[in-house]
Amino acid sequence: MVDGNTATETDVFSISNGVLTQNTLGSGDGVNGYRLANVVDTTQPFTLSWRSRVLQDEFVLNPQNFFGLGLSINSSSQRFTVGFGTDAIGISAFQILPGSFNNTVFHNYRLEGSFNSGNAQLYIDDLPIATLALLSGVTPNASDGLFFGDATGYTNALAEISSYSFIQGTLPGSVPEPSSILGLLSLGVLGIGAALNRKL
Repeated sequence: MVDGNTATETDVFSISNGVLTQNTLGSGDGVNGYRLANVVDTTQPFTLSWRSRVLQDEFVLNPQNFFGLGLSINSSSQRFTVGFGTDAIGISAFQILPGSFNNTVFHNYRLEGSFNSGNAQLYIDDLPIATLALLSGVTPNASDGLFFGDATGYTNALAEISSYSFIQGTLPGSVPEPSSILGLLSLGVLGIGAALNRKL
């Protein structure tokens, strides 16, 4: 999806050696990312896992908003979302977690939660970092679905994602049934289009 600028998918995203690179530096104001609607069962708990880093960010508008790389899980009216700058983690528009984070190196991130409970736990390299609350609103064209990419017009980013998976119907620590696995995005092997909508 693209909103607010004229960058194309190939302007922003590329795959090399199994790593998806996003580069919205210099693209100006706008949102550029991948979304997949109607794949989230909001009655079931979820685990979203990914490995990423943000090599550079660029603030286009004020105030600063750290969603140059953002990920969200949406219902029809609410979302869990998290965003990354080089040294900050955003948990809603213009709100960041306290402290400084080195997001310029690869980390394993995980978001475990439930729309029923209204909470999700964020882990970095298996360490619990924060509990996130549901926010109002959904990513455009991703109702009951998933989004990742440059999620704000306020910030652009050069970022890399080397893995991404979404699992539902299991509790943390349990073994998922095959039918509960939505899919694993194996970048460069299955290709982006195997799991997410390629159209920007």
